[in-house]
Amino acid sequence: MTTPTDANPQKTVSGRRGKFAVALFVLAGLCASFSVASFWSLNELLDEDTWASTSKTLVDNPTVQQDVARTIAEQIVSVADVQNRIDDALPIQIGGLSTSLTETATDLITLATLQAIRTDAFVAVWDAATRATHDEFIRAVDGKQRFTVIGSDGLYLDLGSSLSEVRRYLDDQGITYLDDIDLSSIDVKVLLLDAPGLDLVRRLVEMMRVLVIILPTLAVVSLGLGLLLSFRPRRALVSIGSGVIAGSVAIIVIEQMAKSSIVDELTGGVLGRASAELIVDQVSSSLDRMLLLVVGGGVALIAVGLLLKNGRFRQVPKSPSETVAT
Repeated sequence: MTTPTDANPQKTVSGRRGKFAVALFVLAGLCASFSVASFWSLNELLDEDTWASTSKTLVDNPTVQQDVARTIAEQIVSVADVQNRIDDALPIQIGGLSTSLTETATDLITLATLQAIRTDAFVAVWDAATRATHDEFIRAVDGKQRFTVIGSDGLYLDLGSSLSEVRRYLDDQGITYLDDIDLSSIDVKVLLLDAPGLDLVRRLVEMMRVLVIILPTLAVVSLGLGLLLSFRPRRALVSIGSGVIAGSVAIIVIEQMAKSSIVDELTGGVLGRASAELIVDQVSSSLDRMLLLVVGGGVALIAVGLLLKNGRFRQVPKSPSETVAT
């Protein structure tokens, strides 16, 4: 006794080929989503304007402003040898007094520096410094750094040209005992991204550069094989659209799961945890907006495929009278 399957082996083979074709179409959609995300993320990491925009958002953060102001103030106090100046000015040596006065001076300089940091002039200096470090950053992720602003501790910003603005605010605060110090000679460098954070970015860039080659190739191959196995446009469109949507959702899930670990790696240097979260949120929100467009493309593919399935795009048959007339 023969089964229906045995009675029509050609139909069975065709069905299997159709299922395999669907799997290939879905794979093509998945690879397409991950390809777009990889291209986008690589651009976000390496594009100079994006790099500067992210840094601009960072310097607008109050926590970062406070940290940068304190760093600059401590370097000014150190170079100006404030504690020895205070020791020389005191009529008698009182234990701990000069240290206390030095800390007070540091606090006053920090307040003045903080006011300077909030000006457009400082933001312009910050932007110029971040753009100047971009080439070194690219060399660092390529393993070809020249160590001009990247040291063993990580990536530094050279903010020496901001000290003229700091000087003006010091004078406004009545802090004149540094007037004989040439602030322009002070080499002010702020650690923007520490070594572990820089290493994380390097690993991400290496991974993205591989993915932007492999994933598009895999998508094209999967699509071609699927069409060879089953040339049915409606099946292809619906399957690819489903893969695109599934891939986008998977990327968002992976992104949310990885956020905490990435923030941990980026925390260091001038970046406290809140600042690192700010950077990660800015980059991920840009990726999320792009993924929404990709999902929209997937929905459009499915819609077109369903319209084909319902016969909306088929040619309307002629009526018997039209057939006779012809």
